[in-house]
Amino acid sequence: MALEEVTSGGQPWRLERRIEDVTDRLRVLALKNYHVFVQNQQCAQVVTSELQSLGDNLTSVQTSLPSLVSQSKALDTTVHDTAKTNAEIQYVLGQYAGLMGVLEIPQLIDGCIANDLLEDALETIQFAKKLLEQTYTSSMQPKSSNASSSIVHTLVAEVKRATTALRAKLVDKLRGELPLAKCLHLVAYLRRVDGLWTPLPADYDYHLKQEFLACRDAYLSKTVQSIPTSDAYNYVSRKI
Repeated sequence: MALEEVTSGGQPWRLERRIEDVTDRLRVLALKNYHVFVQNQQCAQVVTSELQSLGDNLTSVQTSLPSLVSQSKALDTTVHDTAKTNAEIQYVLGQYAGLMGVLEIPQLIDGCIANDLLEDALETIQFAKKLLEQTYTSSMQPKSSNASSSIVHTLVAEVKRATTALRAKLVDKLRGELPLAKCLHLVAYLRRVDGLWTPLPADYDYHLKQEFLACRDAYLSKTVQSIPTSDAYNYVSRKI
């Protein structure tokens, strides 16, 4: 029945009855589906809580993001350095056989000096100098490893040390009992040794002469001091 019919027909009680009926049905429906409303409320609370938690987590992520970016950059740098170090190690391993031969050069020179193989020692130094200069030039190329450059520098220092030891050996021999020809031979060795790593200065010959005379003077002084003075004639004759 339409609303107009109820109101125009003078039957308001029907409208009230209809309203009561609808209200009762709504009440019954509400009671019947009460658990649905409870679940809806609980679901709304859970969603609200989850949204709040999600917002908190998002804030935490935003706060931690700069630190994460910084750590990522640090990790990238570490990985890059590790890869570079690994490349250097692989390069050294690839050159192992040749490297071991080169590393033995300083010991070979020391052995020659210890056994008075002066010519062999000098030739080995000259060979090592030429080889290391070529290797140093190659190690300066953009694609070369820093490890190879470091090894070359170390070897150069060792060969220079051996050169100094060879020179000291020659000077020490000049202080001993030697014929003039042998002395001149040693002086020639000194000249070759001194010209290995640096050009000879203009006054080199003068200083070499002074060093030679000082060595021979040390030998003569030692010889004179060793002559016994108990026999005056023998002492004077040997001193002369």
